[in-house]
Amino acid sequence: MNETFSQDGKFFKMPEREVLPKPIQKPHPPMWVAATQPVTWEIAGQKGIGALGFGISEPGLLDNLIAVYKKAIKDCEPVGAFVNDKTAAATICVCAPTREEAKVIAKDAIDFTTRKAAELFTPFAKQEVKGYEYYKKMAEQAVALGDYRMSLADLDKRIEKGAVMVGDPDDCLKVAKYYESAGTDLLLMLVQVGAVPHEKVMQTIDLIGKHVMPKLSPSAKTFQMEAAATAAAVGAR
Repeated sequence: MNETFSQDGKFFKMPEREVLPKPIQKPHPPMWVAATQPVTWEIAGQKGIGALGFGISEPGLLDNLIAVYKKAIKDCEPVGAFVNDKTAAATICVCAPTREEAKVIAKDAIDFTTRKAAELFTPFAKQEVKGYEYYKKMAEQAVALGDYRMSLADLDKRIEKGAVMVGDPDDCLKVAKYYESAGTDLLLMLVQVGAVPHEKVMQTIDLIGKHVMPKLSPSAKTFQMEAAATAAAVGAR
């Protein structure tokens, strides 16, 4: 396979670039599935693939789902060349020198994601589709919610619950620790959501890197080492 790729077609153009990871490689990259509804966590475990918790990410809710996943993966029938025994969760992340500043920045971003989630689920409210019962439940909740806009007081409650990673570095570290204790291997911090200004995105990245990540366990480095070791072992077969 060529190290670089380019395309100059009628509908698609791409200047010469190196694509990583390679679309064709041995072994293949770790396989993941987006786990929006609870049953997907068990299916992911049964198939030996990683679970990306996009729909349900709050600590407390995640604990049971990860437990189900870990139980299922013990007796999995892998669909890939190797088992990817990892879980991930996603949360909105806005870090600022003070919680008050972070809340002002984050409120519109959270309202944006709530509105988009409502738009996604609402069409299922009046439908009966086998396998989509969870979406119908979410749709009914979205319809009942009505006004999706959240007050700053409500945002404070969500911060305290660990539902969003918003606040000063200590607030964000507390939320990260919640996920760590729940057994999450990877935490996907969504920093560029809605209309968050670029300089505030960079501020979040800077503060998380300086004040939060150094105080977490070195699981990310361990994860990378394990992935490399697995790939090397499978490739040698």
